[in-house]
Amino acid sequence: MDLVVKRLAQAATLRSSILSTAVNASASSLAAVPVRKSVGSKMLNYHNPDVSLLGLSSQDKSLDALGLKDVWVESWLSREEDFKKRGKAVRVGVLSGRLPKAVDDGKGGKKKKRK
Repeated sequence: MDLVVKRLAQAATLRSSILSTAVNASASSLAAVPVRKSVGSKMLNYHNPDVSLLGLSSQDKSLDALGLKDVWVESWLSREEDFKKRGKAVRVGVLSGRLPKAVDDGKGGKKKKRK
C-alpha cells in the first residue's frame, strides 16, 4: 500500500512539473504571436453605411418604447442650422443634398480690355 501511495505522489509531482512548464512556455510563446481578428468579430462590429439602423428599428414595434433617434442626422441638421444662422452657405445638406451654386448679382471683377 505504501508503494502505491509513493508512486501516486511521484506521478502527481511529475505531472505538476510538466504542466507548469507547459503553461509557462505556452504563455510566453502566445504573447509573442500577434492575434488576428477573426472575420466573425469584424462582422459583429461592422455597420453598413447604406443601411438605416433607425429605419430597421422602426419596423420592430417593441422598440418604440425606447424612443430611438438618429443622433448623427440630428447633429448634422443642427450644424446646418448653425451655418444658416451665421449667414454661411451650406454646400452639402443632409436632407437636401448638394445645393446649386449661388449666382452673383453681376458684381464681379473688371473685364480685361482686348487690344
